[in-house]
Amino acid sequence: MSIIAIIPMLLKVFSIVLGVAIFYLVSDLVKDQKKIRVEEAFSQIINFVLFIWLSKILLNLPLLLKDPLAVLAYPSDSRAFYLAIFFSAAFLFYGMRSGKIKGWELIQTLLHILLPASFFYEFIQLAWYDDTYALGNLILYAVLLALFLVLGDRMSPYTVVRVLLSVWAAGMLLILSIQSYSSIFSYGMKPWFIILLFMAGHFLLLLSSRRRATNELY
Repeated sequence: MSIIAIIPMLLKVFSIVLGVAIFYLVSDLVKDQKKIRVEEAFSQIINFVLFIWLSKILLNLPLLLKDPLAVLAYPSDSRAFYLAIFFSAAFLFYGMRSGKIKGWELIQTLLHILLPASFFYEFIQLAWYDDTYALGNLILYAVLLALFLVLGDRMSPYTVVRVLLSVWAAGMLLILSIQSYSSIFSYGMKPWFIILLFMAGHFLLLLSSRRRATNELY
């Protein structure tokens, strides 16, 4: 693997490390709880990376049969990213339903880490690579991060996630209407996928809130 292919990967890792540092700085949890939360979040992030590799293999099965090494060297595209999100969502949903994963704690930790990580990544793209497409994303993630930090202690987790999901979807679609390209960690986002995530996210939030309300009644 060439250094050109490694650099984007290192930038993603570096951004996530900065996100973890922000989590340690702003979180009110005690040190041991922070450590547990970060370990759980990293476990899910690693699972997501594995799902991207699995998705890349599934999407390139004909090439895998002809040249396995070429598939491994082939960069993951947006299709693999979309499929990995589906696999991760299914995995998290199963873990939450079975009680193995504390869903809202994990979601809050991931937001604490990934929102600043996304902001730092877009900042690097703009400052280092002079990528003008990163400016819209940078502004959007700055707004999302500010909303998360301001609303986190004032609203329920359900409401916070709903607000963030709505602002993210609206921001992404607005960026696409202006410059015809928007991304998450350099994976291009299509309008249909943004709308699908928005609808699926709100549907799962509705199911989760109803289930929680039912459990509180009995």
